[in-house]
Amino acid sequence: VYKLADPCRLTDTSWIQPGKSAWEWWHKAVLEGVDFPSGNKQLSLQLYKYYIDWASKNHIEYMTLDAGWSEDYIKELCSYAKEKNVKIIVWTWASCARENPSDWIAKMHSYGVSGAKIDFFERNDQIAMRWGKEFAERLAEKQMVAIFHGCPVPTGLHRTYPNILNYEAVRGAECNFWEKTLTPEYHTRFPFIRLLAGPADYTPGSMRSVTQDEFRPMDIDNTPPMSMGTRSHELSMFVIYDQWMAYLCDSPTEYNKYPDVLDFLSKVPAVWDKTLPLEAKLSEYIVTAKQKGNDWYVGGMTNWDARSTEVNLSFLKDNVSYQATIFKDAPDSYEQPKEYMVEKRTVDNKT
Repeated sequence: VYKLADPCRLTDTSWIQPGKSAWEWWHKAVLEGVDFPSGNKQLSLQLYKYYIDWASKNHIEYMTLDAGWSEDYIKELCSYAKEKNVKIIVWTWASCARENPSDWIAKMHSYGVSGAKIDFFERNDQIAMRWGKEFAERLAEKQMVAIFHGCPVPTGLHRTYPNILNYEAVRGAECNFWEKTLTPEYHTRFPFIRLLAGPADYTPGSMRSVTQDEFRPMDIDNTPPMSMGTRSHELSMFVIYDQWMAYLCDSPTEYNKYPDVLDFLSKVPAVWDKTLPLEAKLSEYIVTAKQKGNDWYVGGMTNWDARSTEVNLSFLKDNVSYQATIFKDAPDSYEQPKEYMVEKRTVDNKT
């Protein structure tokens, strides 16, 4: 699909920066232990500065402001973020980007915004396809990146306009607010189907893992939702799923409790030089290796069935030893999904 699309129409792509983004929407902007109001009904300049400080400290390239942000402070916030080497993305409706008489995209650019998360296309026809092309083109003129939500499945437009860093077009983590469909079985199914079309903004990173019996959908102000699957299962999504903009869906204060997890999330790339599918079966399990520079990451996930697998590391360079950090389920992770183990080993291509 990607190669059938028109080649890149941008003469300069050096300004396009894939990466990771902090984000307040999924966890309802709840920040534990801070000395100012937090929560999705308390969005403020002070709250967003906290996210920017955290992103900067942990080498997260972007901060995304989802529904509820205000133009009252966006210019000041962008200036503050620039000092911290963090870029700002803001959410809006597709109708706003299309119909705003003052040219919403140009106005956001004037404030210092680096990209737009454009939501609620709410259709999957030629009209919506034209909207996507128009948005990508207008954003590129201002050297701004795009995230499309509530949008059609990708058809290769991100080849023509590589400033499109991600598309939703998948039942993403926010559906934990409303339904019980986001199971480990689902997580091992859609990569065989949806990811063939292009990157998917699933927004992984939940630290709120519970069992299937414990899970309850909830969309309550100031209350983060739950997720199904173990913590190691959740972390594997950052390797297995293709996402040129990788969102960290949970709260900075939650990640801060687990320095090893935060270290992984700070370092894991969003784009890769090479991908090797190692072992997989639809709706059952996936094991994938990806390379970035001299580093390799291997991600493995299973459905509800516990399983072990041996990974042949023959793809590593000859006569080179690697230090491997391995996140894996603990013996009791099925009953206690938040439990995980970290093991460090020296490996080579004969391991």
